Amino acid sequence: MKTKYKILIVISGYATFFFTKMEIGRFCWNYLYANQPREPCMVLMQFISEITPSIVVNREGEGIGSWSGTAEGMEPISGGFAVEENIAFLLFFIVIPFLIILVIHYRDKCTKLTS
Repeated sequence: MKTKYKILIVISGYATFFFTKMEIGRFCWNYLYANQPREPCMVLMQFISEITPSIVVNREGEGIGSWSGTAEGMEPISGGFAVEENIAFLLFFIVIPFLIILVIHYRDKCTKLTS
C-alpha cells in the first residue's frame, strides 16, 4: 500500500474518532449498559472528557469578582486554547498522529531504499 494511503487512513481514523467521541460515550452509557453496572462506560467517558479541549474563562481572582469598574476587567480575553489546560487533547489528537505518520513515512522510505 502506498504511503499516502496509509497516512490518509491514520488521519481519517483520528478525524472520525474526534467527531464521534461523545456519541460513542453516550451509546455506551445509554444502550450497552442500560440495566447493568456502568464501570466500563465510566472509563470511556473519563477518557473522552480528558481528550476534549476545554476553555477556562473564569479563573480565581479574575472576572466579575475582581471587576474594577471597567469593561476590560470583567473577563480576561481568552485565546481559546490554553496549552497547559488541554495537554491530553494536544497529545492524543496532534502529537500521536504526527508520530504515527512519521513512523509510516520512515518505514516506507527505508523499505524503498533496501529494495
